[in-house]
Amino acid sequence: MKYIIILFITLNCLTMLASQILEVKVSNTEQLMKAIAISETDQIIQFNPGIYEFTTSPIIDPFSGNGLEHLKDIEVTTGLHIKERSLEIIGADRDSVIIKTNSGYGIFIENCTRLVLKDLTITGGIRDQDGEATCAAVVVRNSNVEITGCIIRDNQGDFEKTIAGIGGIIGREGALLNIHHNEIHDNSWDGVALYRGARAIIHDNLIYNGRGAGIGITWNAEADIYRNVIHHYWKGVGSFGTSRVAVKNNLIRDLRGWGIIATGESIMNCRNNFIYNIGNVGIAGWSEEAKIDICNNVIINCGIEEQWVAPLVGIWMNCKEGNYLIEKNLLSNNKEADFAFGYKPAEDQKKFTFLEERNLFENGFNFKIESNKVELLVTKWGKGQILVKDPLNPELQELIGSKTAYGIYGGSYGDWDWNPDEKPFNNK
Repeated sequence: MKYIIILFITLNCLTMLASQILEVKVSNTEQLMKAIAISETDQIIQFNPGIYEFTTSPIIDPFSGNGLEHLKDIEVTTGLHIKERSLEIIGADRDSVIIKTNSGYGIFIENCTRLVLKDLTITGGIRDQDGEATCAAVVVRNSNVEITGCIIRDNQGDFEKTIAGIGGIIGREGALLNIHHNEIHDNSWDGVALYRGARAIIHDNLIYNGRGAGIGITWNAEADIYRNVIHHYWKGVGSFGTSRVAVKNNLIRDLRGWGIIATGESIMNCRNNFIYNIGNVGIAGWSEEAKIDICNNVIINCGIEEQWVAPLVGIWMNCKEGNYLIEKNLLSNNKEADFAFGYKPAEDQKKFTFLEERNLFENGFNFKIESNKVELLVTKWGKGQILVKDPLNPELQELIGSKTAYGIYGGSYGDWDWNPDEKPFNNK
């Protein structure tokens, strides 16, 4: 199976002529709201350092973003509702421009031809209590939006009445998103989520300390996901429904449940990722109808917690024959198995494990990493030195952690412009 998922998104395709742009500087929330109210022209709104605290406004969301019944009124709140605009909102400095939304849909963007959010901190969300509200710091529908250089943090809210909390960024119907070089942390739901027809390029983001998944793509959404770092979440990157997703060159570590999964009827191309210290399974083809390629990944230390959502293995496969490809992966120190197939209920019916283990190290050109070299590999992401023989050229030894076929520095997305152990801001 050779699935190549290519996501063509024309982002920021409209050019604003200099004579048509109104540049406005704001120093408080009142000035911001007056600037937003000017709708007949393109604008660049520049924030001076300060705290901008929004007043909550109740609105009706006429669609259930992730519910089974799509056409349904949902009572939500928003702090800043931007509609039918071409607009850039830019902070003087992301650490000193603080937006406190006090709302479920913190910044709600609808029907905008072009909108940029840059160099801001967005925080202080309050969870709407309808369980079908898709609460997030930024919610986008039917709009072309770039989000870059932002810190999206500490959107927690009260989620006692609903499992879902407040996400970082949620793309809804008709959203076209370019999400890059952001720090998304300490929010109470998914770092980034796409629902129902949303499309996105999600790259070079640091996503950590949250509930739910670091990145979740569902319904018929599409995404290219590359060079992100995700850690200390419940789960890593997942494709659901009939979504089509490419997951490449991501560092995914220190999670409770799974690292990367494809389920439902989704199609995933999963290459050159580094998956390390995962509570249950590293990578999984979760359902029979899902399709997944698993190639050129490094998968180490999976199964470090008790069984919760999956077996304690490196790769777990439930896709039917012909729907998956597993080759040229490097594996080591996965608790119960490196390659596991099928579902087997436990005797107490409360837990489960895999049906059988298979040895794919020879037939699939997969390789076992020597245990005494693993520690060196995972302590220095950019400088780790581990020698392995290339399966297609036995005379050649390759250096993992450099520009090689395996892991986060290999393949077509291996050119990182930031250190995976540091912040993703490149100030470009």
